[in-house]
Amino acid sequence: MEFVWVVKRDELFQGRYPHGLEVGDELVLAEQVARILEHGFFVERRHAERDWTMKQVIPYCVVTRRREVDGARRAEVFRTRRLSKGGESRLHGKRSIGIGGHLNPVDAPDVVASGLRREVEEELVLDGVWTARAVGLLNDDATDVGAVHVGLVQLVEIEDDASVRETDTLEGAWVSVEELAESCRAERASYETWSALVIDRMSESDGRITFVPPGQVAARIAARITTEAGGAAPAGASIAAARMASPALAGSVPSSAG
Repeated sequence: MEFVWVVKRDELFQGRYPHGLEVGDELVLAEQVARILEHGFFVERRHAERDWTMKQVIPYCVVTRRREVDGARRAEVFRTRRLSKGGESRLHGKRSIGIGGHLNPVDAPDVVASGLRREVEEELVLDGVWTARAVGLLNDDATDVGAVHVGLVQLVEIEDDASVRETDTLEGAWVSVEELAESCRAERASYETWSALVIDRMSESDGRITFVPPGQVAARIAARITTEAGGAAPAGASIAAARMASPALAGSVPSSAG
């Protein structure tokens, strides 16, 4: 029997139904974490999986580092892929940029900070000093799994190298932000839904990960549709892009959840 940390949907979102990654400033993020800690509680996981009024909180950690490339600072992201022996079968073969999992009673009393560290250290070996900073909340109600989970996205910045701890269940490698974005555009179905939603917003500046405003996500997708069409935007491309940027508008659900 597993108990997981949850927070009531209304306490967390206060009547809203956000989709994708909501990036906040330091004050907003502090308020979000405070709500998670103040209003959260442990409940049996099998019950939480069936109750959409509760959100199971998942620290979702994106591991990054800065490197000098041709005299310029560039950001790299540690991307993983689940092997057939690892975890849930629905995630086998899926690429991911998020390290994380459920918060359990062992993480109390500071469930978020302790759970974050535990999940990262269970999955990866990080060389040197590393720090974590909150980015925002990740929500996707378009799938049954996403409807009962919420991701607390964190950037884990390290100075040296990272490697997977259990190589029989997981593989990983560093990729540039540009390569990551291109790969997700070309092979989106190979990525976990949560990872794809984060990549949609991801950019870089002076070797550090940044996130574009929500309005630019649809523009990015429209540009991709135009490129795939051979340089001419097909009729309805902007509408299709808006729907792809917000699956809740699409009338269909993604094939996987983060």
